[in-house]
Formats: sequence, C-alpha cells, structure tokens
Amino acid sequence: MWKARGKNFYRALVAVGVMSLVVFNATVSTAMLVVSSKNYPGGSALYKMQQLEDCTSSHVNVHIDVFSAQTGVSR
Repeated sequence: MWKARGKNFYRALVAVGVMSLVVFNATVSTAMLVVSSKNYPGGSALYKMQQLEDCTSSHVNVHIDVFSAQTGVSR
C-alpha cells in the first residue's frame, strides 16, 4: 500500500491514513501500558516486600490476599 501511494491521490490519502492509524495505535497502546502499570495493586505490594527483604537479613513472610491474587501476583 505504501509503495503504491504515488499512483493517484486516493491511494496516497489511504496510505497516509493507514500510517497515521498505526502511529496513533502505538501511541495509545503505550499510554495505556503506562496507566495499567500504575493501576496494579499486587505490583506495589511486591515492590514493598522486596524493599523489606533488602533492608533486613531475616526471612520475610508475606500473605497474598484475594484481590492481589486475582489481579495477577505470581511470585
């Protein structure tokens, strides 16, 4: 489609439109990835646990509640 864009105005318009949609989709997907990474309660709990583990030399026990387990805690 991109190679045939020079044949007429309609093909050029369609090619630019498709490329614009691809760039728009990549931008929105990246933005949603950032938003969803901030909206993960299990991830913040695991981060805090890792900080506790680094600060102490003793063994740390962690209880994973139902909400965190349902949202994807897998460690």
